[in-house]
Amino acid sequence: MKESIGKAGCREYFFADTLLDWLSPEQIEQGNFLLLLGHPPRELAYTDALGLARSHIFSVERKERMYLNQLEDQLGANIYFGELTAYLESLLDGTQDFLVLNLDVEGSYHSQIDPSMTPIFLLCWRSPETVIATYSSVGRDTETLWEGIRSLAIFLRLEKEQTLKTLAVLAYRYAELGCGEPVNMALRDFFWLRSQFEHALMASVLMGDTVREAAQAWFDGGEALWQAVVRFRRRPLRLTSLVEIVDLAAAAESVSPEIVALPALGLGIEIGDLRHVLYDSNCRGLYQLGYFTRLRVLQQTTDQREWAKSLLDKFTHTPLTYFDRRGARHVAGLSIAEPELLKETIISRDRGLYDSFKPRVLHPAASSSRLIGVCQAAIAARKEKEMAKRKRSGLVENGNLSAEGKALVQLAARKWPGETTAEIMRRLPAEISGTISEGVLRAHVAVGRRK
Repeated sequence: MKESIGKAGCREYFFADTLLDWLSPEQIEQGNFLLLLGHPPRELAYTDALGLARSHIFSVERKERMYLNQLEDQLGANIYFGELTAYLESLLDGTQDFLVLNLDVEGSYHSQIDPSMTPIFLLCWRSPETVIATYSSVGRDTETLWEGIRSLAIFLRLEKEQTLKTLAVLAYRYAELGCGEPVNMALRDFFWLRSQFEHALMASVLMGDTVREAAQAWFDGGEALWQAVVRFRRRPLRLTSLVEIVDLAAAAESVSPEIVALPALGLGIEIGDLRHVLYDSNCRGLYQLGYFTRLRVLQQTTDQREWAKSLLDKFTHTPLTYFDRRGARHVAGLSIAEPELLKETIISRDRGLYDSFKPRVLHPAASSSRLIGVCQAAIAARKEKEMAKRKRSGLVENGNLSAEGKALVQLAARKWPGETTAEIMRRLPAEISGTISEGVLRAHVAVGRRK
């Protein structure tokens, strides 16, 4: 099957650029990759070049003919037949981790990837160095666009000023790149943003950081907010109208809390690293959006407004990398755009938004002691492996810090920025704290905090 040159450029950007920026050669060599290979399996040229053994590659195929083609090709990878979500959920019963999840599948983000995001967050909870690539089709995905409008309403309720700023910046970037309907492009991003938030919440419930009742109240509040939008039935729906409806719903909350409830939530995982990409699919008006991320498990949970503000700010300050139909790379940088310019923007003329749209529904489950236990065991095993590696390499050589020892001290300084050198010493292995003077360690703490 022929693929666009833009997609080939995006694939190279992921494998030959992002992975090498975020992962060490040793990690890549030892890690497991879930790639969803398709046919022909073009990713294998890149993984072979990275030195990854094909026995470390896993693929899930939902189309029987494609699956049989992969078996016939004898790729040397681990090939499974079935649905991605079911496969990911099966992984939660074991301890196998993945270093890379490249989830490039046919179909919209709404129907293909979003249902799989909670198990992805749970897998990354126990292995947060995992690199995740997800994609969203643009052009034939009306439901994803409508979900974007609903997402915009929810983010306006959470963090109005930052939401309007992010929408304006994204729309400006898409317009700068020559994309038609730039606001619609940004709305699709907003569905991805909301998906990340809500699945992080679902995972936080399962991991015991948030109670199920509070999460369910959140989803009920989101539905109530959407029903307020539907009740007004503005057509065309302008951005100013959506802001007014959300503001009215927020005002009603003080009188009748059941109308739009925003309970206090504690989310235990967030997006740490992010790359935002777009490529031209060589079809008029058809693009593919991509999001490359790594997650970060939080030492302390954060509430929904701080979580949303942090993600919106990160998204605003992450350039958009675009691959055109000739494969050339363009970067729409940190453009400054005024939200006021979008005041009268029409975000939907489609009456189906009110009559046909059936928003996707998520149901949080109660915390799972089994998942918590598996996660804790994986974290303990990883720490033990890291300690064994440090012991083998030696943190102290001839009474001085080795390169590994210096790196460990500097890492600890960045991880606990508010602690004194004496407090950090108590966290370090006895090999260091019992050998190296506090004055020497203080110097390396200062170096670590300057990085």
